Amino acid sequence: MTNARLLDLERRLEQQEGALARLLAALPARADAIEEARLHQILQNLVEHALTLFPGRAVTGTAVPESDRDTEACHRLVLRIADGREIDPADFAERAFEVQRYAARSLSQEEHRAVVLIVEPHYIHAGGDRES
Repeated sequence: MTNARLLDLERRLEQQEGALARLLAALPARADAIEEARLHQILQNLVEHALTLFPGRAVTGTAVPESDRDTEACHRLVLRIADGREIDPADFAERAFEVQRYAARSLSQEEHRAVVLIVEPHYIHAGGDRES
């Protein structure tokens, strides 16, 4: 290989390494994980608040590690609102937004950054079939 060709390859490699470093710098850093006891308390508070917004419906909550690498969050909190009746989508969305607003008011900035909160309907049909 000639020196000119080698120099050209080294220059290209440096450019690509620089581009890669800029892309990696643009990725969001993960938030610090919330301690297990506090995460459980947050989830319980959210479930209790959701129960006031969705009276007569069962509300379950789960906390799992967040697998989406494009978010800063490291925890995914899912609240499932169970109902055998038809759910009005607009009404459900308003109440789900109120749960989100409650979370925004009650969590610290770092806690809020560390969680993704999902509030979803869980339809229970007369035959016992379930769908989300």
